[in-house]
Amino acid sequence: MADDLPDGSTDQYEPDEPDPEAEYGPDVPSVSIPDTTDADVPPELARVFWSVVIAANIGLFAVSLGLMVGVFRGQWRLGAGAITLGVVALLLGYRRYRRHQNR
Repeated sequence: MADDLPDGSTDQYEPDEPDPEAEYGPDVPSVSIPDTTDADVPPELARVFWSVVIAANIGLFAVSLGLMVGVFRGQWRLGAGAITLGVVALLLGYRRYRRHQNR
């Protein structure tokens, strides 16, 4: 721009602003990230883990959605179906977890 001064500021009457984050902000810690390229998980364990995670997510979502539909909209039949689906998903995930743990 034509108004730029040699020091990089755009207005000669505007004072340089201090950087309060640099002066008063918290010190940023440094973290060393370990190398995990050689860490292998058995494929069966990974499959069981993700199936339990998906079952738990479906179960929690369905139970909470069923409760909200029943309470807020008064549609208890639809809510009871969602709650039932959620409880079944949670029980299947729990059963799969226990079956793998007892091997």
